[in-house]
Amino acid sequence: LFDYKFATGTIDYTRTDYLYGHKSDTNFGIYTTSDLSAQESDMVRIPSQVATNPAMGTTVRHANFIGTENYFHLSNTTEVFHNFYITAAGALAFIQKGGSLTYPTQDTLHQSSVNFAPRGGFRYVITPSLQIYGNVTRSLQPANEWQLLNGATYSASGVEPYASGPAANLNGSWDNMHMQRATTFEFGISGKIFNTNWTAGYYHSAVKNELLSVMTAQSAKYMTSNYNNASPTTHQGLEFGSDTTLWHHGKNQIKLIQSYTYSDFRYNHDVMFGHNYLPGIPKHFYQGTIHLDLANGIYAAFSTQVSSSVYASYDNKAKAAPYHIFNATFGYKFPGKNKDIDVYISGTNLTNTHYASAVIPAYTATNHDAAAETPGSGAGVFAGVDFGIN
Repeated sequence: LFDYKFATGTIDYTRTDYLYGHKSDTNFGIYTTSDLSAQESDMVRIPSQVATNPAMGTTVRHANFIGTENYFHLSNTTEVFHNFYITAAGALAFIQKGGSLTYPTQDTLHQSSVNFAPRGGFRYVITPSLQIYGNVTRSLQPANEWQLLNGATYSASGVEPYASGPAANLNGSWDNMHMQRATTFEFGISGKIFNTNWTAGYYHSAVKNELLSVMTAQSAKYMTSNYNNASPTTHQGLEFGSDTTLWHHGKNQIKLIQSYTYSDFRYNHDVMFGHNYLPGIPKHFYQGTIHLDLANGIYAAFSTQVSSSVYASYDNKAKAAPYHIFNATFGYKFPGKNKDIDVYISGTNLTNTHYASAVIPAYTATNHDAAAETPGSGAGVFAGVDFGIN
């Protein structure tokens, strides 16, 4: 059982000034989120599979978590000359994470850090239908509180310090994991040609202490994952999107909307895995939709999602199969004063394709560790009404 109560708040202030006739936008803000109460209780579900065969519902482990993240950010975008904009920004982060393990043994962890993440970039509107942009960003990501409960496991043998029969193979201590940090370079270009709005971009991210999850043969028995910091990794890829009007006549039109992503996520020089691809991310991913809108309120859409195979183990010897799925929607938007009412019927995964929508990777396939492949939804039909109240 996870019992979480937390509070989150934001404050944003934005203003526009003019410096020597050039526009200058400034934004300042605060984002904060804190646990009010956070705890986890692990209890016996199937007594025969737990050491000492305790009664169903017996608590075998309990932990309390603490966590707060506070971000203070400031950014400014100024037009330094006609249609050329420079952005300078930074975020100051105060982060605390940790918790206390209270049963069957006691252990505590407290992490506290102050971090600075700068960002700089430019945007140049060459013509109304062509612009380029570039950014350099430092980013950070702390582990979730519950991921830190990732130390040595209890045993059923009675050997200290992690001895507890019923809690055998559950983590019995904390892991002082490092924060994930990355430096990302991004360059892109967007524009309009004929009836198509398009955008293309390239990014390259050098990541240190990447937070990765893995399912081993032992953790699979408890449907849990282990979390660790990785050796240096590289994320890079290409992104492309387009929005094309194929046909229009008055308020009648047919549009084709597409997006494609190429992802190359790798270890750099890992001692065990060398330059292997990181599992869980498809190298190629495509989404496309053809959308028909008629002036009388009738509309229809046909969409597809295509994914290449996904590595399911860190040694790259296990894969989830590639897939493509198809969806269709037909609907009617009431014209005139009642145009906020929308009646529709939608069919998803029309061919009932069996596929993995997500993967929790195994450590190695050669050790017979089992990856957890989350099944995607099968064929489905949905009908509904959307309406707005003004």
